[in-house]
Amino acid sequence: MTATDLKSIENLQDRCLRLLVGGHRTSSTTIIKHITTLPSMRHRIDVLITRYCLRARSLPSSCLLSLLSTTLPVSRIKIHLEKNPLFMALPSPAPSSDTRLKTFFRQYRERQLTSLVTSTTQVLLRACRPALVVDPVLYVPATRAERSLLVRWRLGWLPVRPHTIVSLV
Repeated sequence: MTATDLKSIENLQDRCLRLLVGGHRTSSTTIIKHITTLPSMRHRIDVLITRYCLRARSLPSSCLLSLLSTTLPVSRIKIHLEKNPLFMALPSPAPSSDTRLKTFFRQYRERQLTSLVTSTTQVLLRACRPALVVDPVLYVPATRAERSLLVRWRLGWLPVRPHTIVSLV
C-alpha cells in the first residue's frame, strides 16, 4: 500500500466521521476517533500486516509461500517486516494465542495514545479520558439530533457563551 493510498483511506474515514457528527469538512477528527476508540487506518493496516507476517512465519517449509520467499532475492514479506513498527515491537517469543495478540495490539495502541497526548498541543485531546474506552456520553439514550448535540458538546464545538438550546422535539 502506497502513502497516497493510505492518505486517501484516512481522508475517507475522516469524511465519514464528520458526516456522522455534522462537522465541517476541515474540522479535526482526532477527538471523535478517541471518544469512540476508533483506531486509525494506519494502525489497522499494521495489525493486518503483522497478522499476515506471523502466519507466513509459521507456514511449513514445503509451502509455496515459504519456498518463494527463500528463493526470491527480496520478498515482499521481508520488506513489510522491516517497515512495520507493530511487528518490530512484538516481544521475542511472539504471542501464540489470538487473545494475547489482541492484548498486545491494545497495549501498543495505549502507548501510542499516551505519546500522542504528551507530545501534542491539542487541548481537547488532553481534556479527554486518558484510557481507550468508549466515552460514556455515547451510551446516553438520545435521538440522533440529541446525540449530535452531546457529541458536539464533548468535542467542545458548542459555543462558549451561555444561550438557550432550542428543543428539537
